[in-house]
Amino acid sequence: NISYTYQQKGTDEVLYNTKSVAIPTSTVNKWVAGKKYMYSLILDVDNSIYINTPTMTDWGTPQPGGIVIIK
Repeated sequence: NISYTYQQKGTDEVLYNTKSVAIPTSTVNKWVAGKKYMYSLILDVDNSIYINTPTMTDWGTPQPGGIVIIK
């Protein structure tokens, strides 16, 4: 689920919306350990949400005692 707020240009009214959107699985059917997946999405003027194919990169060299940050 993606929840967002938006405002139409020229108005003071703030609108709220929540959409259920499936993550595309045509090119990535499972997540692999040690990879970072970056998804980008497009919010269209009709409030449709499109999720692009992700880019995949390696996490890099493991560091003993490192910290993992999840946004």
